[in-house]
Amino acid sequence: MFGRDGMIYMSISAPGAPEVRRSQDPGDYAGRVVRLRDDGSIPPDNPFIGRPGYLPAIFTLGHRNGHGLAVNPETGEVW
Repeated sequence: MFGRDGMIYMSISAPGAPEVRRSQDPGDYAGRVVRLRDDGSIPPDNPFIGRPGYLPAIFTLGHRNGHGLAVNPETGEVW
């Protein structure tokens, strides 16, 4: 979904057993919310940019089953 900031947010679920640890691996997109510009480029203010071992498109991490995202219509927060 697109946030009010114009960025696209994607929830990527992680697999279950025996690969449950993937959601804790900073070099894997499983179990993450990824944030990109609409052209697919990575925003320079993503929180893990420049952190060794972390993929730069990661916005949040540690989620196992991200089933969806929404924007709060009053505040613009990503839920």
